[in-house]
Amino acid sequence: KVGRQPYDIVNRLRAYRRHHALEPVVVVQIGENGPLTTEEAQGLRRVLRGVPIVVLITLRNPGRSWISVSNDKIDHLAKTWPQVVLANWRQASANPKLLWDGAHPNARGALVYAHTVRDAIDRAK
Repeated sequence: KVGRQPYDIVNRLRAYRRHHALEPVVVVQIGENGPLTTEEAQGLRRVLRGVPIVVLITLRNPGRSWISVSNDKIDHLAKTWPQVVLANWRQASANPKLLWDGAHPNARGALVYAHTVRDAIDRAK
């Protein structure tokens, strides 16, 4: 869904947990449409407790002031949560030719994004 806020993502994951629908590998991109707060980061960690592999995707959206704050929270989660592996989209998308508007991937960027996530999953296994 377009424009989902961090609290929406955490709530969506809670619904998956309630319905026993969390997979052993969960990929999350959070904090791009609004800042990821400490409370939301803690909520994310609680709701994904017990998931063997959690892939957190770093962010690129140069026009948004909160992206660096969200990336800092994501980096902190990766350092303090053993089940987390980073998919470094921030680094992988450094080439502006991969983005149609500076933030969202074009067709070539979508392939790089998918490979970035796949590589993170492979590193975690």
